[in-house]
Amino acid sequence: SCFVEVNNCQTAKAAVYMDGQKLLSRPLKIRYAPARDGDVWPPENSPAFPPLFDSKRDNTNSGEITNKKVEFEPMREIPNEFCAKLYVTNLQFETSEDEIVDFFAKAGATEIKSMRWLEDIHTGMFKGSGYVTFSCTEQATLAAKMHGKYLK
Repeated sequence: SCFVEVNNCQTAKAAVYMDGQKLLSRPLKIRYAPARDGDVWPPENSPAFPPLFDSKRDNTNSGEITNKKVEFEPMREIPNEFCAKLYVTNLQFETSEDEIVDFFAKAGATEIKSMRWLEDIHTGMFKGSGYVTFSCTEQATLAAKMHGKYLK
């Protein structure tokens, strides 16, 4: 989930019009969100909000999808020696548990104890992430070798 701030009402309307379209095989959910009390737009002197149009950036807004290599965050340290649970994210909504089992089996992690998927509290829809618990730390370590690899 994320919030996107746009520079005018027309842009917001165009964005909401894209609700339901797919991005990377996942349907977009785009809604209007009310401003918080005290919000000022545009934020003044904020490094988090550079100018919308900057000659140093590409502002073509072509919308083209490129095949650029995606850089993944490195795996975090194991919290303790008994950790056997991994957080799995960026899954397509159509992903099945069998696909998860097959994916981790490629790394030799075949002993999955349980899977718990995160769902939207209001709609019950799968959020594209969840937790996979393995039988032991060694199995989780094998599965962690799949970090940054594509399921499909």
